[in-house]
Amino acid sequence: MTGKTHTIGGIVLGVLGLKILTVSNPVYYFTGVCLGALLPDIDHQHAPISKITYPLSAIVQRYAKHRTWTHTLLFAVSVPILFNFAGLNEWFNIGLFVGILSHLVLDLFNPTGVPLFMPITKKKFRIAKIKTGGNGEIAFSVASVLVGFLLYFPQITIMLWETMIKG
Repeated sequence: MTGKTHTIGGIVLGVLGLKILTVSNPVYYFTGVCLGALLPDIDHQHAPISKITYPLSAIVQRYAKHRTWTHTLLFAVSVPILFNFAGLNEWFNIGLFVGILSHLVLDLFNPTGVPLFMPITKKKFRIAKIKTGGNGEIAFSVASVLVGFLLYFPQITIMLWETMIKG
């Protein structure tokens, strides 16, 4: 998935998170979501987050191949914890976790998959084979926004469903 798709997916999951979380500071929360949605690709030389975080990204890329350590549940949990110890805002860290999680979920739809349970196993998991930058990714992005919107606003979903049934 591209950086745009990861940002969209992060925001959609972040908005859905508002349904179960009582977010007292949405600015920090969504800043964390957006950063987290891109952060796992710090291991990819051409990713937008790599350019922003250079030279840190160069160090990460020296020791981690793309879609390895930064695409694990261990990474998703440990980075927000480290940021919390560094004194960053709690809502930023929760948003960061949500964003990283959204990135991992979206990359499950990539043909390469992700090693979610590394270092326990290097096995890569995937759900589908949507090629990065292809038409399938565009359709997936649009569908994600639509599904997120319909889940966030259940009243509209019910109205649309009733309208379709009644004809």
